[in-house]
Amino acid sequence: MEALFGGSFDPVHIGHLVAAEAAGEALDARVRFLPARAQPFKRAAHGAAPEQRAEMLDLAVAGNPRLAVERIELTLPVPSYTVRTLQALAGREPGNRFTLLLGPMRPPSWPPGIRSRRSPRWRTW
Repeated sequence: MEALFGGSFDPVHIGHLVAAEAAGEALDARVRFLPARAQPFKRAAHGAAPEQRAEMLDLAVAGNPRLAVERIELTLPVPSYTVRTLQALAGREPGNRFTLLLGPMRPPSWPPGIRSRRSPRWRTW
């Protein structure tokens, strides 16, 4: 099992790293950071381009075997929706099981059209 931790990471900071490390330890899982190409819920422009944010993450996780950077969202259509990302990962890695790390406010704030009938099969809680 691997955990997925999505966000802007603009910039990545120690709070992101501490949360990812704690989740990885609690779940006994590797954590992949998923930098969003273009978040649909953030109106302000990013300070760094998507690939620059991924590069910052590469530097931040270097030397930590529990943490990695997953660039799949950078190749998908904008805006970046989690369900698209999960579908793309499932297509690329059939049989792999993912746990999605979410902040406490994220699920209720998703617009109804974003929730997919397919979403429950992606969850592992």
